[in-house]
Amino acid sequence: MAPPDKYFQSLAGEDSGKDVGNNNYQHDAHIARAAVKEVFAILGVDVDDPEKVEEFRKDLRFGGDMRRMRDRGMLAMIGIIFTAIGVAIVGTFFKNGGHG
Repeated sequence: MAPPDKYFQSLAGEDSGKDVGNNNYQHDAHIARAAVKEVFAILGVDVDDPEKVEEFRKDLRFGGDMRRMRDRGMLAMIGIIFTAIGVAIVGTFFKNGGHG
């Protein structure tokens, strides 16, 4: 994905080499940039600081990794429980000499 500045320049028609002739595009790009900055400020990220943005991205990836590990752990726990139940049933069956 293009860096944010390049993206907003493209929205504003600044990098196309065309004379847009209408400031609506630049105005819309300015509003979009302000909205994005405000949302990220609420999340505690300064979008003008690349290090802060990268740290935020790493935090998001870490959260996703933790969720996937939790999901795998839950599946493993269910497998262990069913295995224990199966072992208990089989153990009970053989303890009684196979006569239920």
